[in-house]
Amino acid sequence: MGDYAPGLVSGLKAILPTYAEPVEASGTPIPCITWLETDRRDMAAVNRLQYSAIQIRIRVWASSRQELAEYADRTETILRSMGWRMTGGGELSANGRYCKILTCEATGRDNKTW
Repeated sequence: MGDYAPGLVSGLKAILPTYAEPVEASGTPIPCITWLETDRRDMAAVNRLQYSAIQIRIRVWASSRQELAEYADRTETILRSMGWRMTGGGELSANGRYCKILTCEATGRDNKTW
């Protein structure tokens, strides 16, 4: 798959400051979004073009549940508009920080042909 990261980060930055993981917990401002590629695998060759599946984990961080719900909804909307499918997720909270985890997957064509 071509380099999806610039478009992903640009879309997420429209919502909140966005950082690639790992991040420094004490130096990262809240609210923010962090992301990490968790899987990349070849799919199939179709019409001599190679396709890949990419999986990413997006974490939306906030200091209140209400703020988290708002930012997480906006983040999911942006991701879906860019072609990412939601495949999982969850929520964490500790020490006055709240985190919504979104697991997303997309299929894209590689830049090279066979």
